[in-house]
Amino acid sequence: NFIWRRVFMKKHVLMLLTTLVILVLAACGGPGESSEPAEENDSSETTTASEPSKLEKLQEAGTVKIGFANEVPYAYEENGEKKGANVDIAKAVFKELGIENVEAQLADFGQLIPGVQAGQFDVITAGMAINPDRCERVLFSEPEMKYGEGLIVQTGNPQNIQSYKDIAANPELKVVVMEGTTEIGFLQEEGVSPDQIITAPDIPATFSAVQAGRAHATTGTEMTVKMA
Repeated sequence: NFIWRRVFMKKHVLMLLTTLVILVLAACGGPGESSEPAEENDSSETTTASEPSKLEKLQEAGTVKIGFANEVPYAYEENGEKKGANVDIAKAVFKELGIENVEAQLADFGQLIPGVQAGQFDVITAGMAINPDRCERVLFSEPEMKYGEGLIVQTGNPQNIQSYKDIAANPELKVVVMEGTTEIGFLQEEGVSPDQIITAPDIPATFSAVQAGRAHATTGTEMTVKMA
């Protein structure tokens, strides 16, 4: 049963895709470091070298470990090779920064930020909305693009789902979303009950849930919807 696709733009929601350089806040300075200028030392005292930056350490190593959300067309695996728009952009950017070797790893969306905080990744890249909670945990690059979002439903749209409100109006309907995404909050803002929301680790799993009939719809960015 193929997925039938349809884009539903939400006027008040624009997802921001940050493709590169989401680093742990701790990489820029340890807790308790003062922002006040240091007092001048006596000229007889030995001056110690400053700690290398995160980027300098990566340049010296020549390798960067990047965690990618498993989502076509951004990042996916084909014949054992990591491919996708985000993979290509990451390689090009880090090559300009003097880092030739990119170790690409696919991960569940909900594990990206914990992974970079734990040191599993040096950098993560995904279609990730910038919100206050995430900004307290990681540093974001400038957004690379912005786009709307929509719903992906079964072929023929048998439940005639046209919006989030249609799901909220029918308690029998189920919608599947990736774990840790902002769509969960958007759905609840439109009145969708938590009992109607199913979570899955990645985009392929959300597609499978709709195809198998375990859910009636899934959410996705505009580009993901077009690829369905």
